[in-house]
Amino acid sequence: MPPLAAPGLSAHGQMRAVDFVVTQGERIVAGASTADIATLWIGQGWAGRLKAAVTASGAPFVGPLRTPDEPWHYDYRP
Repeated sequence: MPPLAAPGLSAHGQMRAVDFVVTQGERIVAGASTADIATLWIGQGWAGRLKAAVTASGAPFVGPLRTPDEPWHYDYRP
């Protein structure tokens, strides 16, 4: 389960952050759950693949978030 912030006060609530999830069809392969960091995001390489995809896109995202560790969380900085 991801750590939560008060509605409207987080970077997400202010449209300045995005949590990416990896899907295959309608199935979530790697979601925004701290329980999945070691096995899915690091162990299966999704953190590195997401970072490469975000970088290759050229979109103004900075991340992933390091404290707390959220490999799916990127800040939007246009």
